[in-house]
Amino acid sequence: MKIRDDGSKSTLATPILIFALLALFLGCATADPTSVERARASVGAARDGGLVDSDSLDFREAERHLVQAEKLLEDRETQSLIDHEASMAELYSQIAVARTEAIAARLESEAYMNQARASTMTTRAAVEIAIKNARSVDAKQTGRGLVLTLGGVLFESDSDKLTSGARVSVARVAGFLIALSNRDALIEGHADITGGAAHNLELSLRRATSIRDALVEFGVSEERLVAEGYGANFPIADNDTREGRERNRRVEIVILNPGLSAGDARR
Repeated sequence: MKIRDDGSKSTLATPILIFALLALFLGCATADPTSVERARASVGAARDGGLVDSDSLDFREAERHLVQAEKLLEDRETQSLIDHEASMAELYSQIAVARTEAIAARLESEAYMNQARASTMTTRAAVEIAIKNARSVDAKQTGRGLVLTLGGVLFESDSDKLTSGARVSVARVAGFLIALSNRDALIEGHADITGGAAHNLELSLRRATSIRDALVEFGVSEERLVAEGYGANFPIADNDTREGRERNRRVEIVILNPGLSAGDARR
């Protein structure tokens, strides 16, 4: 501490002391690691227990989110960001386990094997390859819950009949719902502006209903599922372009947050 010639203490010490204490406080402040530790345990149990294939797309997503959560924790980023990445890691590890234990066997023994036999995919390995290569489910966390957007060609033209590729995507979503057995789901059908508004509304509902029926076929309880059709009311891209219209023709499955009903989540 600096002493003036008259023997009194210099006021310079005060801001220095405040700065030092602030630096000490900020340096010692750490984020809560609980969610990361829980995610790490979930991913580790799935991997070390041999419950999933390490090449599983879902498991790789779990590992990616875990790495991101650990980095955010190390960098002392915002707690909500850390918790989000950790929860996604835990979720994807659960999904990977559920898909491995339930969906592949169900696909083999039930409806999908009929599709597989028709295309000479008659072995379990062939079914597994088809599932692993199905990259047509996009997941996004929202305030309502986890939104899974089914991409690609889901239906035949102007029809609610699912394509064989769409059935693979729906099977993967069934795995999400089987893993998250305490959550209900809202299935939302959307259309582009081609055709009349009434027709688009009716077609989007029929398509959402087809997805719901397929999920039930793959083992999801019908009581957990509600289908809604919104026509062209909620576009996510420009309807003036072909690419935009293709993006708007979609089905979104909202795996609702615990305690949230489909009625509460309707748009």
